[in-house]
Amino acid sequence: METRKRPSPAELSNEELIATLDRLARYESRVTAVLVAHLAELERRELHTAAGFRSLHEYCTERLHLSEHEAYLRITAGRMAGKFPRIPELLASGDLHLTAVKLLAPCLIKSENPHELIDAARH
Repeated sequence: METRKRPSPAELSNEELIATLDRLARYESRVTAVLVAHLAELERRELHTAAGFRSLHEYCTERLHLSEHEAYLRITAGRMAGKFPRIPELLASGDLHLTAVKLLAPCLIKSENPHELIDAARH
């Protein structure tokens, strides 16, 4: 079976480069949402402590090799997703990003209408 080498970005036409970037951004959003959901479930089951880590943050930085900031954003998003079920869907679609979730988190907890805040933060 012949495997085809993917062209480097420099080898792509302008249209191909733009299309590839669009596709990769959509893919990254979906993967991020799935990762966040899995981290939330790992925390719910306390599997990070069973694996010998003191915290989910430590698990993320030492086991998954995420930076401290990357870990913080994903953990916060996972916790907010548990409280606000639309968050994973919006992360997956790219309508909401991790930084927006982090910035919204304190407001969402206190808000009488968190769904309006989530809608206002899209894009």
